[in-house]
Amino acid sequence: MLFFSSHLRILTPISSTVWPSRLLFHSLASLPAKRIKRSPPHVHTAASPKRARVGDSSLIINGELKYFRSGAQVFSDLLQGEGQAYFDRTRYISKLHEFDKFILFCRPRRFGKSLTYADEHQSLYKGLDVQKDIDEGRVNPGQYFVLKFDFSQINPSPDLPEANEELIAFLNHTIEGFYRKYAAYLGGNFTDLCQNVDNRRPNLSLRWCTNSVQYAIQQDERLAGIEGIYILVDEYDSFPNSYLNLPKIVGGSENAWDETAVGRTFRSFWATIKALGTEGIIKRIFITGISPLSLSGLGSAFNVARNLSFHKDLAGLCGLTSSDLEAALMGIYEDPEVYGRFLSEMTEFYNGYHFCRSKTVNTVYNTETCLAYLQCRIEGVTPATQDPENSEVSVEFLRRFAASAPAIRDFEKALESDENGNFMPIEYSNFKL
Repeated sequence: MLFFSSHLRILTPISSTVWPSRLLFHSLASLPAKRIKRSPPHVHTAASPKRARVGDSSLIINGELKYFRSGAQVFSDLLQGEGQAYFDRTRYISKLHEFDKFILFCRPRRFGKSLTYADEHQSLYKGLDVQKDIDEGRVNPGQYFVLKFDFSQINPSPDLPEANEELIAFLNHTIEGFYRKYAAYLGGNFTDLCQNVDNRRPNLSLRWCTNSVQYAIQQDERLAGIEGIYILVDEYDSFPNSYLNLPKIVGGSENAWDETAVGRTFRSFWATIKALGTEGIIKRIFITGISPLSLSGLGSAFNVARNLSFHKDLAGLCGLTSSDLEAALMGIYEDPEVYGRFLSEMTEFYNGYHFCRSKTVNTVYNTETCLAYLQCRIEGVTPATQDPENSEVSVEFLRRFAASAPAIRDFEKALESDENGNFMPIEYSNFKL
């Protein structure tokens, strides 16, 4: 799970009993000398508990170990929870900054891709890897307004007109939430800002929103050093994947989704993000999902993101490694024979994922599965060894895949090896379900 700070504070990832999947920082842009940079108002947080890192691992424990709980929604609560354990992934923040400005990052379900906000990096990040990057100037906090769209929040209706209304409401509600959070920097009147929300065309709502930010940065000296908007899109494919089995219209597009009002709304939203990114109003975009298929299906509407899902330097961004699991079990048990036995059990039942095509990297384990197992061990309960609820591949996807001869051929080809023994890449831009 990634944690990004609000109130213009810091975009930062952390892997904890949650995992950071994308943390974003950017160096300050040069600004006119007449403008003075000031820190915007912020929320003060309570002092953090004493943190102890387990050896040289990424595991950090707040005081006496009690929890490997997942699902934390507030970054400060996670870092300040007494007895909470988490895995520090903030070292990836500076790495992500080195890549493209528009990034797609895919992982299976329940791998900890979700994002949330965090305030007050001065106190919260003490002892985390990112603090060293901040001290040495590789990471510069407080440079973006953060606009986050979490498509998993939509409850997809089987009725397509109703689904379109749900999508429009979701997009506009997200923009209204952005106005509420940053109203103090965008003119101060939340109600007036919401007048820019178009009830039928959320792509226009987005354009008005970005224009408001651009104008505020130009006019408000408190925002000197703020570069613009950072768009975070979580589980971007959660909504469209619910409509994989739409019947095709005779004489219509090959993709039935494109022929629906909800499909057009979805497409226009991404086309607007692309246009605003090209114009430089949106500075950075980080997108997470399960697969790149829905995004590649948009074609030219959004063809600007770089898929870094299998990049060797990001293979461990989400998920837990064997060394993480060993450190966690060492925090629970003192006897090497005992924690070694449980580590072997986790290896046997949970295996590991290998997210790199070009070289051998450490395998990573499903976050939620492992956290549930570790919490059971703390509580003295025998853990179940099955995957967590909602971690499986979509049933609709499997049905569509099984009925698609082109998809089967593409996957069979992907299982072949090149002359170096590497699997052949799937050409998602040409992939057809």
